[in-house]
Amino acid sequence: MGADFIDKTRGTFLKARNQSFRDFTDATLFDRGVRLEHRTVLAKPTAGEFRPEQDCLLRRVDDEVVVLSSEYVELGRLVSPPADVVRSLREIGDCASGKVAKVHMLSGNADIVVR
Repeated sequence: MGADFIDKTRGTFLKARNQSFRDFTDATLFDRGVRLEHRTVLAKPTAGEFRPEQDCLLRRVDDEVVVLSSEYVELGRLVSPPADVVRSLREIGDCASGKVAKVHMLSGNADIVVR
């Protein structure tokens, strides 16, 4: 009884399981999960060069000047920081964490993902 039942219902069970998995993973209007959005900005090095996947700290020094640092060393500055990034930094206390996403070999600039 058990083996016959499993053989007969295997296809419908797998189909239902796969559909439930798709329903679970698709985003809908009423999701309660938190969606984290990351912003990518361009930074120019001031001393040395950026390393891929390097963690950094973004600090707003002046109204339109955002400095990248790692521990006590200044890594670079944002190239014309977007207004929404500057406003967000101002609102959360002039400090945010970031990570080097991509280093452009020719220019030496890097894409920084602000978290």
